[in-house]
Amino acid sequence: MVRHVLQTGWAGGEDDWLAGWLQIATNLVDLLFYPVENIAWAGEHRILNITPDTWWTQANCLWAISLYLNIGSALRKVYTVRQKMVAVKSSEEGARKLETLEREQYINLIQAGCDLINAIHWLPAGHLWAGRLSQGR
Repeated sequence: MVRHVLQTGWAGGEDDWLAGWLQIATNLVDLLFYPVENIAWAGEHRILNITPDTWWTQANCLWAISLYLNIGSALRKVYTVRQKMVAVKSSEEGARKLETLEREQYINLIQAGCDLINAIHWLPAGHLWAGRLSQGR
């Protein structure tokens, strides 16, 4: 994750200011998630003398926040792509590239939405549908 941020920059090369800030926030949350998850895992396996439930809760909250930010970023990208499509109607090749970008963002929205459903399931009881989904046994 750190290498990715160093290679692409904090804003990930986004042209749009809002998409750039959403990418910065996503990168920060993701960078916090990994050590918290590793601490929770180490506590669960008794490598660290901590209560792992607290750390798992924090890791799941960071995961959910990251997914919300990804959804916001994808929605913003769909909006900007649609604005560009209006301006590029004359160029068929440019319009195809924009349609591909738009399709990719819809796939990102579906993926992040499904992951968010799962992330909320793993939050502590009392948060929306936390713990109520089938375990698939």
